[in-house]
Amino acid sequence: MSRPLGRLTGIFKGIADGTKPLNQDIPVQSKDEIGELIVSFNQMARHLYEAHEAMRKQTETLKTIFEGISDPLALIRPDCTVELTNNAYREWMAKGIRAVFKEKCNPESCDPDTICPVCFIKRLKDEKRPISEYWEDEEGRHYYIHLYPVFDDRGEVIKAVHYVKDITERRQVEEQMRIAEKLVAIGQLSAGLAHEINNPLGGIRLCFNNLISTEMNGEARQKHIEVINTGLQKIQDIIRQLLDFSKQTELVMKPESVNNMIDNVLRLTEYILTKKGIRVIKDLGDNIPEIMADRNKMEQVFLNIILNAIQAMDGSQGTLSIKTLIENGRCCISITDTGPGIPQDILPRIFDPFFTTKPVGEGTGLGLSVSKSIVEQHKGEIKVITSEKGTTFTVELPVRQ
Repeated sequence: MSRPLGRLTGIFKGIADGTKPLNQDIPVQSKDEIGELIVSFNQMARHLYEAHEAMRKQTETLKTIFEGISDPLALIRPDCTVELTNNAYREWMAKGIRAVFKEKCNPESCDPDTICPVCFIKRLKDEKRPISEYWEDEEGRHYYIHLYPVFDDRGEVIKAVHYVKDITERRQVEEQMRIAEKLVAIGQLSAGLAHEINNPLGGIRLCFNNLISTEMNGEARQKHIEVINTGLQKIQDIIRQLLDFSKQTELVMKPESVNNMIDNVLRLTEYILTKKGIRVIKDLGDNIPEIMADRNKMEQVFLNIILNAIQAMDGSQGTLSIKTLIENGRCCISITDTGPGIPQDILPRIFDPFFTTKPVGEGTGLGLSVSKSIVEQHKGEIKVITSEKGTTFTVELPVRQ
């Protein structure tokens, strides 16, 4: 009895310390209880071997997938040191790209006024939820940084999955799309802009002709000069507003008034709204705090939505309602038309790039796609509700001190 038990114990120890393989059968030399024990051991060893092999193959598959991901991916400890990285992450570490972690840090002493990966770790520990943020480094490259928390049994963040994507080229393409959509919008507004410039030009020309061809006293002459100056100032304001809207800019976040942005866009669209007989109802909330926004880009969002609303009501002399308010700590801007609504089969696609129901030559299909991208860059959300009585687009933006 002692000899087969000793042999069995030796094999157990060999398997435990890795000197003997799992996939081996111990010869069964008797049919007594010792023999049955050896048979059971052989079955258990086979099951363990098969499970070990399946786990090994699965691990190799996951490792291949992990290493094959072209974007940097890593498992990060709370002190910013890396525990596990893929090849792309290691390459970025070697290049010294700041969007990845490469040295020990102290998130608790992070400067809140400095946006850096270390601050993201601190936010992850404090907020205990996934974080996704756009980030720009000193060289002007843009990244989309994702951090996903790993919790322990007490619900504390003990590690983080870090995924980074370089979106510099995508941002450049998006900027080109914005410029293209701006040019289309300017084309739609061209008749109104010409009207806004021609009106003061007519007055300037008349006053100028009077000045050079008519004898007048000093008071009359001064009034004519004031009319000319006022007309020139109006033309200058229109041109400046048009240039501000047209120029290509990086995202520049500053405190801005939502109500002022709405008024600026309505001034641009005043002629076309009047020409089509569309009534405008403004319900702009009082005491709405300034939000952090890029005025140029947010005005483009509002202009895109208003131009779409005008087209939806074309020929119906409808009503355009614009409302601003603070709701659940967010600034909400609702733009409602009284058009026929968006068909349900089209609704899921309205934010897709290049999707349009407009005739050829009247749209790029980028307006709502560009608008959605701009709103998301502002950490906001754009929603749509539609029916046969009209459509409401609501832009929700965070209110920040």
